[in-house]
Amino acid sequence: MTARNYRANFPIRLILLLPLIIIFSLSCGGGGNTASPNLQENPMGVAMTPPNERNALAPQDLGSHVIWGLYTMIIDQDTHEIEVVENRELAMHLNVKGILQSDWWCPAHNCIKIQFLNIDTDTNVYTIKGTLVNPSHFTGYDVRVIIFYGDTLQHDLLNPDDYTMLYEPDDDINPFRSYAKTVAKRQFKAFASYSEIFEMYIPPVPGKFKIDFAVDASYPGNCEEPYELEDFGFDGSIYPDDPGLDGIDQGLGSVFTEVEDWQENVSEVSVDTTPITGGITYLAYNDLLDRWEASITDAMDAPPGDYRCLIAAYSEDDPTLGLFNYVIITVDETPPPAVQTISGMVVDSFFMDWLDGSAVTVVNQDLMGFSPDPVTVTSGEYLVNVITGIYNITVVPDDITHHTQVVWDVAVTTNEDVEVDIGLSDPYQLDPYDPIGTYAGYRAIMGFAGRVVDDLGNGIPYATVELQSPDSYSLSSDPQWDVCYEQADENGYFSMLNVPVQAQDIDPFISQYRLHVRAPGFQETIISPLPAFVDQTFYNVIILSPEPVTSVVWEDSFETTPTDWSLSGYYHVQTYDASIMNISFSPAYNFVVIPPDEGPIVGNIPVPTDGANYLWYGVEQDGNFLGSWDPFQGPYTGGLSYSPHSGMATSPSIDLSGYTSARVEFDMCYDIESQQPASFDEMRFYVVQGGFDYFQQFYNPFTDPGPNYWPVSMAGWNRTVIWTHFSYDLTSYVGDSINLRYTFSTDDELYNGCRGQFIDNIKVYGQ
Repeated sequence: MTARNYRANFPIRLILLLPLIIIFSLSCGGGGNTASPNLQENPMGVAMTPPNERNALAPQDLGSHVIWGLYTMIIDQDTHEIEVVENRELAMHLNVKGILQSDWWCPAHNCIKIQFLNIDTDTNVYTIKGTLVNPSHFTGYDVRVIIFYGDTLQHDLLNPDDYTMLYEPDDDINPFRSYAKTVAKRQFKAFASYSEIFEMYIPPVPGKFKIDFAVDASYPGNCEEPYELEDFGFDGSIYPDDPGLDGIDQGLGSVFTEVEDWQENVSEVSVDTTPITGGITYLAYNDLLDRWEASITDAMDAPPGDYRCLIAAYSEDDPTLGLFNYVIITVDETPPPAVQTISGMVVDSFFMDWLDGSAVTVVNQDLMGFSPDPVTVTSGEYLVNVITGIYNITVVPDDITHHTQVVWDVAVTTNEDVEVDIGLSDPYQLDPYDPIGTYAGYRAIMGFAGRVVDDLGNGIPYATVELQSPDSYSLSSDPQWDVCYEQADENGYFSMLNVPVQAQDIDPFISQYRLHVRAPGFQETIISPLPAFVDQTFYNVIILSPEPVTSVVWEDSFETTPTDWSLSGYYHVQTYDASIMNISFSPAYNFVVIPPDEGPIVGNIPVPTDGANYLWYGVEQDGNFLGSWDPFQGPYTGGLSYSPHSGMATSPSIDLSGYTSARVEFDMCYDIESQQPASFDEMRFYVVQGGFDYFQQFYNPFTDPGPNYWPVSMAGWNRTVIWTHFSYDLTSYVGDSINLRYTFSTDDELYNGCRGQFIDNIKVYGQ
């Protein structure tokens, strides 16, 4: 509105001496305000900003609104006196006539009472009690005192109920306080009296300060526009994009408000987010939350700061009238570059099926740190951008049978892309090859994951992680500890998906595990004890230190044939041939089900770890260790031999005289039956000295998952063959010659249609 001339016609002089401790607050002036989206503060630190510029639904009419009066409050800051007069020029300008100062309706001229409660001279905040009396015989509804701003923003109502355009010739809005808010339908009945507290910032100026205000009511019923905006706000994190860094976007947030409307026919709710989004954001109604809301992002790359954005709500009854307020939207600093990621697969822990639709939530253990938004598994994979920190991952399946899995303590360092594969258990999973019942698999599982690094934090490629349990039971003559193995990838990451906590219903629960971690050229590290908790995965960063400098005493990768090893049974030196495939997997027989994670080998024998040859307990023409067998046996038998068989592989003599310490390292993998694997297809390693065999390790897993037509490898039940690395201290044997001995025994003729045992790259080191 334009500037106004004030005349003290028909004055109401309410002159009060103000104690120094008294404070008051209200808004002054009228007139237009330009857009200024960045939040400003007046000298006492209170936010005050001209309203956002908005395309109003003009021209407005007054609808059911009637004016009870247009007034000017004159505050003398020197004498602490206040005077209220009718603003006749403003009334004439707007062509309205009030009743509160009418000699007819209010002959005592006491229908408006202003009482100062307090003035804070440090902050210039005034607290005023404004009392209205209805002198007429009519009931008014939704009575408001509207405080007009000045042509330049000088004062501000700090506790407005909302804002309105009423009695403004332009598109500006002004704050108001509503009366009779606790009365049914906000009825201001004849001769009733109500009070409201106004808190206002008034700038310290000499002399008199003028504030224009209006008293508005609706008649003969409630106002046609919404009457209250409440519980509005902004959630989320938005920020400018950094085009120079990968993984940065503008974030995501939600702006929301509740709208109270007598007619319950709100037609439009919007927020002027122009500085942030480039335009008006229109909100949609959420039935569940009973509010209006919309998602926004910092599409305009608005700089960090607080933005005071105008909310507008309109009703179908009169879409030219609106109700307004402001919501503070915070644009945050752009987060650190999300060049780090956590990614991996989410699959069924046994059958490796993709569990698409599962929700993956990654939470920073630092409650004040950055946590990414949840993601959904697609094509079996998930990926989130993170910053350096330690995180917990929760995976919630998109079905009712798989169990939720939690991964603890995932450590992410600078510029590191962490890989964690997660397997979810489904104890009621049907066996696809025996759909009549569920498979005889693990009843309770967990996982282990992590990374193997050197002293400098660099990943150690293809390290071996061996999992043992002191709770494991023995079904053989040798102590049985092994559970399963895993080989880290080229960056040192490993994930063990189906570690049993209980194999069968009759088996005891495992309470703890221990990890043996090895890699060529590094000292073995043992981590123990590690707790066992169903449907949880623990993440460990494992540091390996280099082995002391030693020399190679003896080595053999079986690159020469005939060999000087002593071999019996089906042990032989095999040259790798990609065409050799286990016929048990072939459609012609289907004795054994091919593991779902076969990858590139698809039923073939594995590729050697060194050179072209390795030691194999198996038969080349069959690709397994069936030996003599009946070709007419039915499918899914596991492969039946005519009789049990066994073999032994003994190295040539290795001279350890002259050494003070020694060790042996080699690579091994196997593929054997899953029916009582701790008691059949037994594999052992010995050191032979002076005619005696000194037992070193029994390699079979103690778990008994079954069924017999699923193989078990070092990676676990229903897993493909993987190479693992072993290291044994030979210091107790130095000063004499030794032999290395490997043994394999089927123990019976059942379930021998698997690929057998492979050994390669044997090295004996001495110092």
